[in-house]
Amino acid sequence: MPGTTSFSEKFENGTNGAAITTSNSNFTTIQGSASATFDTTYAAFGTMSLKVVNTGVGFANVLYDFPVSQSEFFARFAIYLTAYPAATIFISSGISATSPSRLNLSSSGNI
Repeated sequence: MPGTTSFSEKFENGTNGAAITTSNSNFTTIQGSASATFDTTYAAFGTMSLKVVNTGVGFANVLYDFPVSQSEFFARFAIYLTAYPAATIFISSGISATSPSRLNLSSSGNI
């Protein structure tokens, strides 16, 4: 469609255990002090997934920056947690100058 930007990240081109970077993924930014790696343990769509391990002292973000002209966003993803977080965490965030939106997970498991 004219005026749209396609983004897809299935992690299938990664190597199990390798760090996810902007060079080996479609993300425009990887930030934070926790680790983000390719992993085959819990793959929901295919054989590979994104594994984020929080060390308790930081966070990890994988970001894709859409152009300013992008007005709609559709996403599908699966999340596997080994335990509820100690405090509310952001699972997904869509941020613009006028309408930020977030999908959160609380320490009691509420979304």
